[in-house]
Amino acid sequence: MRTTLMARAAPILLIIALVLMAFHFPMTKAALTNVDVDPNEGVKGDVIVITGSGVIASVTVELYWDLVQDWDGKSGLLNTTIADPDGTFEI
Repeated sequence: MRTTLMARAAPILLIIALVLMAFHFPMTKAALTNVDVDPNEGVKGDVIVITGSGVIASVTVELYWDLVQDWDGKSGLLNTTIADPDGTFEI
C-alpha cells in the first residue's frame, strides 16, 4: 500500500519538534517554517527542505525519519546542519 507524502512527512516534523524541544535552553523556542507538503505530489527520492528559526546560534539541528536512531536503511538520522547566527536553519 502506498503511503502519501503527507503521512510520511508528519513523523519527520514531529521528531524535529521533539528534538528541538530537548535542547533545554532558556528562551529557546523552535518554529518550523516553510513546510508546504502536498499529499498528492511527490515520489520516493524527492527532496523535502525544512527551514526553521528560534534556535541557539551554532547548535546542531538533526533531522530524523520515523525514529530517533542511527539510519538503518528505513528510518533514523537523515541529515544534520548547524544553525545560523540568527537562529535560523535549513536542512
